Amino acid sequence: MNLRERISELSLRAKILCALLVVGGIWAIGNEFITMLRLRIEIAELRDRIEYYQERLRHDSMLIRNLESPEYLERYAREKYHMHAADEDIYIIR
Repeated sequence: MNLRERISELSLRAKILCALLVVGGIWAIGNEFITMLRLRIEIAELRDRIEYYQERLRHDSMLIRNLESPEYLERYAREKYHMHAADEDIYIIR
């Protein structure tokens, strides 16, 4: 094998190695980009859940404060659980 063939063979190996490195680099960057998109979507969903639970916490806190009042407690029990006094009759119309 003369020098020219060896250089040509080395050059072919170098080209293949460079091509593999470029393809590997593109694959790694693309894979990281997909992972980043998935994580951003998950973060957005978690923020929505945080907002939902904060609103629910405000609602439940207000309900607990209102239930400390005997009048509201009686009204809530009548409406929500269809409770009534012993001398009353309740008719539920749907």
